[in-house]
Amino acid sequence: MSIICSPEWAEKMLKRDDVVAVDCRFKLGDPNYGYEAYVEGHLPGAVHMDLEREMSGVVAKNMGRHPLPSPRKFASTISEKGIGLHDSVIAYDDQLSPMACRFAWMMKWLGHVEVYVIDGGLNAWLLDGYSVESGVVNRKQAMYTPSTKDDLLVDVEDVKGRQETPLIDSRAYERYIGKEEPIDPVAGHIPGAICMDWKNVLDERGRWKSKEALQSQFRSLHNEREVIVYCGSGVTATVNIIALWEAGVKQVKLYSGSFSHWITDFERPVERC
Repeated sequence: MSIICSPEWAEKMLKRDDVVAVDCRFKLGDPNYGYEAYVEGHLPGAVHMDLEREMSGVVAKNMGRHPLPSPRKFASTISEKGIGLHDSVIAYDDQLSPMACRFAWMMKWLGHVEVYVIDGGLNAWLLDGYSVESGVVNRKQAMYTPSTKDDLLVDVEDVKGRQETPLIDSRAYERYIGKEEPIDPVAGHIPGAICMDWKNVLDERGRWKSKEALQSQFRSLHNEREVIVYCGSGVTATVNIIALWEAGVKQVKLYSGSFSHWITDFERPVERC
């Protein structure tokens, strides 16, 4: 079943007790934005999940900007949010869904089954006329025992040692070629990577392209045994991963450290065009 769901479907599902909306709003450079926006107005019953405080581990030397927390730590966070192993989760944000996709991917990493991302996020929800509520939702703590799927991940040695495996760079073309780099101290891309800007899986409205359109877009990858995807720090890459899943490409793996981790070792080569 598709991970992408319509606002209409989400609205109906959220009337059930075993369905939880997860507000993933976040803004680089404004660490309080996501939570403050959540308190001001969120989907009914939604809990908030912060990219840097809860969906990332502690940043240390020689790590990427948004390292994954340990599965045990993230499972503990999920429990505290009141999300149980058998609940359905519906994620959204207000920036074309990269944080929602990061959360959805992380839930799949934990082995969770029923995970969805709202097509168009909060903006589509509001445009379709659905209501929001203010304040903070405190759900009863749940028990969450993960069944971690480590085959969804690769590390830097896997990236260095790949041979014919396609490596997808999900960042904008200008960053890929090294023309500009607004965040990281080094510009360019991992040698051999193919640029596939994550925003290209969306249409002009910010909605996901159809399954057929995505199948056509990723047709060159359909017969690959494995595909590795990265971005700047392991967030927007998850948009491409979900798009690849939607297109029927199943053996897709995340290099979670991504470019911001790759460049922490100056002996690792970087290409510019």
